[in-house]
Amino acid sequence: LIGGSMSQASAQQELWEITRPSSGSVRYVTHGSRVHTHEFGFAKQKGRCDADDLWLTLSSTDAQLASLRGLKIRLLVRLDDTRFEMSADLRATRSLAPQFKIAVFTGLIADRQLLDHLDKGRKMTIAVGGPPKAEQAFGGSNEAFDLAGFTEARRQAEAACNG
Repeated sequence: LIGGSMSQASAQQELWEITRPSSGSVRYVTHGSRVHTHEFGFAKQKGRCDADDLWLTLSSTDAQLASLRGLKIRLLVRLDDTRFEMSADLRATRSLAPQFKIAVFTGLIADRQLLDHLDKGRKMTIAVGGPPKAEQAFGGSNEAFDLAGFTEARRQAEAACNG
């Protein structure tokens, strides 16, 4: 039984990656259940380790995706049985293949209420809800993220940021 608990905890931690993408920052993310290159998580910056800045990547085949950079995007979120909206900046785009592009959303600092929901949550689904050009670029599809291990990943990211 104890071995089973250890294995389950280990599997939950493996859902989350903690990386240092640049000097002074730490990112903790999990991957989408539909598309592995989709990521949900947060970044922490040295000197502001208590702040969790959204990091979300979603893919698109829309040739005009780059024209949406800099826009405030409405995200439709379902966290277990709770539905809400949040806004984030479409900060950057990059091509992984000629027809496959990745959009990076940031610019939303998680408040205590959101972090509490994520701590208790099991699954989160995110879709782009507007403006219309953005909704069209992502084709109305959504991505699901498993939240198991979120609390421990956040704790480890904060320790790495402060370390």
